[in-house]
Amino acid sequence: KYTALAIVTTISGTRTASSRGWKPTEADSVNLNAQLTPSKDGRHTFSEVFGPTGGLLRTEDSKVTGDDALAAELGGDWEHRLSDAASFKLIGLASDRRTGSDERYSRRPVTGPRRDTLIERSSDSGEYVGRGVFTWKGAAQHTVDFGGELAFNFLDSGLDITIVTPGGAVDGTPPVANTRVEEKRGEVYVSDAWQVSEQLKLESSLTVETSTITQSGDAEQEREFT
Repeated sequence: KYTALAIVTTISGTRTASSRGWKPTEADSVNLNAQLTPSKDGRHTFSEVFGPTGGLLRTEDSKVTGDDALAAELGGDWEHRLSDAASFKLIGLASDRRTGSDERYSRRPVTGPRRDTLIERSSDSGEYVGRGVFTWKGAAQHTVDFGGELAFNFLDSGLDITIVTPGGAVDGTPPVANTRVEEKRGEVYVSDAWQVSEQLKLESSLTVETSTITQSGDAEQEREFT
């Protein structure tokens, strides 16, 4: 058999980013950055399948519309020097990404029923992080950091599949297709960088982290880690 295939794809996207840093006082420095990335992706695929004698057996057609994505990110930090030997810094980051599409996959044999598969997808994910660090260089040849971090992550996804034939429409969505997963995480740590000599540097640290991961939607569960 012989297959003739034609594909048409259109993609468009832009990216906008901005950053700024300044020193409001001699002891303070601030940095901010932001980024926005919208995009759109459309795809159309068409094929014809022929038999050994050249007769048309079937046609297959797929089309994806509204495959849109929007990603945004905002971050920044503020550092304040308490003295020549001590300073602290606060860091923040927030990001979010959303996507969605409508898809159609058709199979049309010359003899036999037509079959259309309709798919709707959606996804929303994000991360929000806050971190604080205190740095002390009061001891000779030592740099000590005390810090902590709080974070929240999530992924919310949706999927609906419908199979259409001359006999009617059937729901083909698999189990646990629409669900949301979240993570709440906390961390504290202390570290020491010891310059033993010009040729040797010893770094040591202790970190404790806890997190809770939950799932909701088509299925629900929760787990905790330390």
